[in-house]
Amino acid sequence: MGLIRLIILGIVVYLVWQLIKRWQNKPSSRVSHTRDKRIDGSMARCDYCGLFVPKDEAIEANGRHYCSEAHRLADGKDQ
Repeated sequence: MGLIRLIILGIVVYLVWQLIKRWQNKPSSRVSHTRDKRIDGSMARCDYCGLFVPKDEAIEANGRHYCSEAHRLADGKDQ
């Protein structure tokens, strides 16, 4: 009986160890996904409202930057 209890105890310890290992790896995998989606950090300030947006998403008209088409049209200084 002692050998069977030792084997069962070993299996339980192994399963708990695997669960802890999986639980610890989940947050690090989320971090790696967010790091892959980072932009280069270039930001542009909207000349209408002052909001900072990524430069590749900003709308540029006559050297001015806007966060949306509506702000470009509302500013009226790009014409």
